[in-house]
Amino acid sequence: MCDKGVKQGDNLSPTLFSVFVNDLVAEINNLDLGVKIDESSVSMLLYADDIALIANSEADLQIMLNQMHDWCKRWRVLINTEKSKVVHFRKGRSQRTDTEFKIGLNVLEIVDKYKYLGVVMHEKRDYSFHCEMLAKSAGRALGSIINKIHNMKQAGFKTYEKLYNSCVIPISDYCASIWGFKHFKSAENVHHRAIRYFLGVHRFTPILALLGEIGWLPSIYRRWLAMIRFWNRLVKLDEYRLTKRAFERDYSSSNNNNWCSEFKTVMSSLNLTDYYNRKRPIPIDLAKESMTQFYSIIWSRDYERVSKLRTYRTFKTEFVCEEYLTLNLKRNERALFAQFRTGILPLRVETGRYVGEAPEQRRCKLCHSGLVEDETHFLVECALYENTRSVIFGNILNSEEYATCQSNKDKLVLLVKCHPRKCAKFVVNAFYIRSSILYK
Repeated sequence: MCDKGVKQGDNLSPTLFSVFVNDLVAEINNLDLGVKIDESSVSMLLYADDIALIANSEADLQIMLNQMHDWCKRWRVLINTEKSKVVHFRKGRSQRTDTEFKIGLNVLEIVDKYKYLGVVMHEKRDYSFHCEMLAKSAGRALGSIINKIHNMKQAGFKTYEKLYNSCVIPISDYCASIWGFKHFKSAENVHHRAIRYFLGVHRFTPILALLGEIGWLPSIYRRWLAMIRFWNRLVKLDEYRLTKRAFERDYSSSNNNNWCSEFKTVMSSLNLTDYYNRKRPIPIDLAKESMTQFYSIIWSRDYERVSKLRTYRTFKTEFVCEEYLTLNLKRNERALFAQFRTGILPLRVETGRYVGEAPEQRRCKLCHSGLVEDETHFLVECALYENTRSVIFGNILNSEEYATCQSNKDKLVLLVKCHPRKCAKFVVNAFYIRSSILYK
């Protein structure tokens, strides 16, 4: 008789419990029930004291519960029946079982979903509930980061990106190798919120501009990468491993609606089907490059259709992180310049849209040119900012490169692409002048 144990939360606690329940595993396995994978039966999942019984029928599950009850009674182990639930996994419109399951005299509740090891398992095998839970947790983690760095004026892009990758993504993408093939809006919302905060733009900023400015792929591509890493692990597993056998079974029926069929669709999108057909590991660098190329094509096609990005298209031609984000700009400089670039700075061309004015009627109220107050007029044309323009841009305005520009739009492109720091400073100063006149 051993009357010694370990401290609460001790590292040895899971090991001790595994040794303790080892004979329970043997007793359950001897029933020869559970789900068949080739010649093996999977009847239990165990991780420390988290135990899940798996059965093909109601009768089989009750037999396993009875066996567990006998073992617990023999070793005086108490089961928390409040936390113990039953989930009936099934397809489509199949009715939930009405069988009553018991451990001893305690009736177990049948629920539609249950969290096991951090993953919410739904009875219809729908991972949207799991993703919603992760998105809420990731949103709280992002809020904590924002709260801590808000007053840290020296926190730059690399620092912010590192914090996001280290503290938010591991939460939002938990177990994404299993469910990552599907698009979930809640996960993308967290991703977009992180970008909006750093850029300093509002929630009506076009998503394509958000992603284009910071050079981050949509979050679903991270999950695709997690699936690829999981695939690489699966194809390298030894044949005797249970996980390998489950994978081979899934692969052989990949024409059905299963993980391998979804992964095959992803590989087809990335032109990596050959690796799937040959069951070969996929180089991670190749996968990342394929994803970037794939989304860059989508991004270039779609942003042509967004009218608000009329000016943005003139100077933004590649899906890469913009230089001004890596410069040590003040927060208000970065925010106003990002708003200017993405077409949401409240100039007349934007605010006139709120009241239904025709585009040609959104003229500048601060000069007598009669021109529409758009980004080009604001940066290179409006006479109100002539002195500010001369002070900030200086010799650039007299350079041969500037003089050879054939139009004012070409001048805007030159200034925005080649002199982002000066442009940001000009936008801040000019917008302050504009606001002080219009809203005094």
